[in-house]
Amino acid sequence: MLKIKVNLDKKSLNSIINDMQIFKILKKDGSINKNKFMNLLFENYYKDYQNIKNKALEKANLITQKYNINNYNLSCDLANELCEIEFISSENYFDNSLTFYLNNHNEFIFNNINSGINYQAASSYFRNLINHYLLLPEYKRECIIYRKNIDIINECIKNKTCLTLELEKRIFEFIPYKITTSKEELYSYLIGYDNDKIEAIHIYKIINVMPINKPIKFSKDQIEILELNIEKGVQFAENRFCEAIIEFTKRGIKLFNQRYLHRPIPIKMDGNCYTFYCSFGQLFFYFISFCGEINIISPKYLGQKIYNEYDKYIKKFNNK
Repeated sequence: MLKIKVNLDKKSLNSIINDMQIFKILKKDGSINKNKFMNLLFENYYKDYQNIKNKALEKANLITQKYNINNYNLSCDLANELCEIEFISSENYFDNSLTFYLNNHNEFIFNNINSGINYQAASSYFRNLINHYLLLPEYKRECIIYRKNIDIINECIKNKTCLTLELEKRIFEFIPYKITTSKEELYSYLIGYDNDKIEAIHIYKIINVMPINKPIKFSKDQIEILELNIEKGVQFAENRFCEAIIEFTKRGIKLFNQRYLHRPIPIKMDGNCYTFYCSFGQLFFYFISFCGEINIISPKYLGQKIYNEYDKYIKKFNNK
């Protein structure tokens, strides 16, 4: 196995460590697994990064040709500088490091695409690869880390066939419809049917995927409810939606305008009284933190569930 030490600025190091945590690339003891993450990142992203380098080399060739310089090594050096220059500023110092080991398979790939590379150049290569990866939005970075599973899932969606999913505590047959993102474009989810129940599964929770040669077909009604779930908030996917009428205080309206994460979209606004049509789970998850700043006119069971949740925590606190 090949040992790699990458010199990074503090912000990039913190960001890549954060990705290891939020994408759940962890050891059995719950600590981050740097080796596994970096091997997944390299294996699933090196071709994309190579395309970035090739485009930079094209630009470098145009520059050298402009000055009638025919020197391939100079063009390569200039291309490397073009890849790195956007990450260099007076505030960036590469005084932090990330050390990991490439497995034998990835070491073979790395040595083939970077023949004759020295230790310092290897650090620069991975620094640029990491920084270009970090330029992508979070959900795209997640898709890179879990690319193998996503490719299998997308192939089943394309072929309109079922698959078997392995999660931490479940192995079951699933009817895949689409891989999509939350409205906030934070994470990616696989939405489809577990028997007759709509379910959205966060991509990082999928351990293994196995295609099944079993054809599937969605009815018009099924497609409509699946697309409605995607529109409203895929992470709260349910078979049925409910209509809710909620009255806000002035501070409640201010909170509603400020708290965009997982916010349901009102279908009607009448003064301080808003009407929503979405999953019960989304309503409960979002409005539970509003405390006395809302009056839930309907459905009554939403208000009762929020009350029960507060009551449970109050009793737990009083029993301490």
